[in-house]
Amino acid sequence: MTRVRFLGPDTDAYVASVERHAPEFEERTGIELDVRIVPSDLYFSNRIEHLLDGDEAADVYMSGPVLLWEHLAAGFVQPLDDLLERASDTYHADDFFEPLVRCNRWSGRFGDPLGEGPLLEIPVNCESYNLAYVPEVLDRAGVEVPGTWEQYFATARRVVERTMDRLDMRSTQPPVSPEPCGPDSVRTSVRKGRRVHCREVRAGSSSPKSR
Repeated sequence: MTRVRFLGPDTDAYVASVERHAPEFEERTGIELDVRIVPSDLYFSNRIEHLLDGDEAADVYMSGPVLLWEHLAAGFVQPLDDLLERASDTYHADDFFEPLVRCNRWSGRFGDPLGEGPLLEIPVNCESYNLAYVPEVLDRAGVEVPGTWEQYFATARRVVERTMDRLDMRSTQPPVSPEPCGPDSVRTSVRKGRRVHCREVRAGSSSPKSR
């Protein structure tokens, strides 16, 4: 029996689904599935090179933006276009929304936008990110709410220059933040009497990689 090694973090619902359906996969394909789960802190610190190299390296592993770019540079990513062309009749690549597949294409060259080049990943889920901001800060700086990454960086510069407010990409209550607007950030702001608005940020013409 052929064996496939799968690697993933211990806190992801998709990985839990792989574990749950492993027996069904083996029965239908005749392929043994070796599921390897590691602590999430280790996985997302991107210190898993030792699990992607050598004779016992993972064949399939969970990745994503930033993680994928570093893995590609290290030689741990094989483009999938040829494999898709040889997929069985039971696999339907067009089941995916085309934009979700396209954003997993990249040339591997620093500064090139996503959506071009070989297919590096198959999507398993999709997330939407929002911009959390304090309206009073933008009003004092005389700027509008940014709608693209280019506008975001320009707005951030103006906020710092005109108001001296600190721009913090990770704080629970920054003047401007690309973090998802979740319950924690809302509760923090309400307790301190500050309003938080949320807005979706559209991708601009260049990818975050070029930044």
